[in-house]
Order: sequence, then C-alpha cells, then structure tokens
Amino acid sequence: MKRFTFRLQKLLEIRQKKEDQQKIILAKASGEYQKELRKQQAIQEHEHTLREKVKQDQGKSDLSRLKWLDYYGWHSKKIEGDLNRHIEEKKQTMEKELALYTKMRQEKRAVEILREKAWQAHQEAVLKEEQHILDELSQIITHKNPKYADTHREEKGGEKP
Repeated sequence: MKRFTFRLQKLLEIRQKKEDQQKIILAKASGEYQKELRKQQAIQEHEHTLREKVKQDQGKSDLSRLKWLDYYGWHSKKIEGDLNRHIEEKKQTMEKELALYTKMRQEKRAVEILREKAWQAHQEAVLKEEQHILDELSQIITHKNPKYADTHREEKGGEKP
C-alpha cells in the first residue's frame, strides 16, 4: 500500500508560516491599539478623579490649585485630540493587518481543503486496494481448496447458493 503524499505540502507549510507571521504582526498592532485606548482611559479616569476632588473640596480650594486644575483640564483636552488621532491610526493599522491575516488564513484553508480531499481519495483507494486483495485471496482459496467453494454448501448443510 502506498503512503499518503500530498504534493502541495510545501505550499501548505509556507502558507502556515506566513499566517503565523501575520498573526504575530496582528497581535503587535492590536497591542499598540489597546495601549492607546488604555492611555485614553487613564486620562479620562484621572480627569474624572480630579473633578470629583474639586466637587468635594468646594470652598476649601485655593486659587493656585484651581489654576493648576484648569491647566490640567485644558492640557488633557489638547492631548485627547492627539490621542484620538493616534487611536484612529492604530485602529486602521490593526484592521489592515486583520484583513491580511484573514486573507492568509483563507488561502491556507483552501490548501487544507485540498489536502483533506486528497486524504479522503487516498483512504478510498486504500480501501479499494484492500478489498481487491481480499477478493483475490478469496478466489485463490476457493480454487485451491474446493471444500470452501459455494458449490459444496448444500453437502455441508448450508443454504443453496
């Protein structure tokens, strides 16, 4: 019996490596996007905390602290615009890398489907070959030893053929 060989195995391996590399690139892009989102969230949380402090300290705050809070609020709004731009850039990069990864995954899957079909065809061929060998053995046994032939079934108490 023949061993299973898939002629496109190298192509499948190459596509697997490309998919793995793209997965790493996608993970890095996703990490950078998540990092920018965490920065934005941290700025918003910090600003919210400061606003809560101002509400709690009403009347107790001095002028220099209020100026500092005003400056921080102005500065955080300025940073927020740049941060939103960075977030959008990182998101677009991540989506581009995701599209490439999806394409590579589909290409690899196409070759995998071909491999699965080749494997099924191989299995069917092996089963046919085994059946053929068993049929030949059966014929050889019946021709060499007539007591196993179907013509003698009646004599042994078996059914008619």
